[in-house]
Amino acid sequence: MLTLDLPNALSQKVINALKADSKTVDIRAQAQHFFALGARMLELFEEEEMVEVLSDTFKKRAKEIADQARNPRGALGDGADFLKGLDDTERQLFRAAHDGAKAVKAWMADANKA
Repeated sequence: MLTLDLPNALSQKVINALKADSKTVDIRAQAQHFFALGARMLELFEEEEMVEVLSDTFKKRAKEIADQARNPRGALGDGADFLKGLDDTERQLFRAAHDGAKAVKAWMADANKA
């Protein structure tokens, strides 16, 4: 008989911490590819609670990521610890949101010149 256990990054302790306040969890310390790992594990395990917690966590953190991306001073100040804890998927989201906000500012500046 073969048994598979969830990795420590997705342990009940981590899931409980995410439920309590997902923004305070250093997801990168759990796993560099935390959400990719979660998605892969959900292909192997039927864990309804984990689906809900990971989905809620990503949504809540995505809002904070978008806020930080629009406010680079926040990313350098109070938000710096939060940004250090982003997994690779979240870092890509941050870059995309930051680049998008930067492009909109540039477009607005060009539009105002015309």
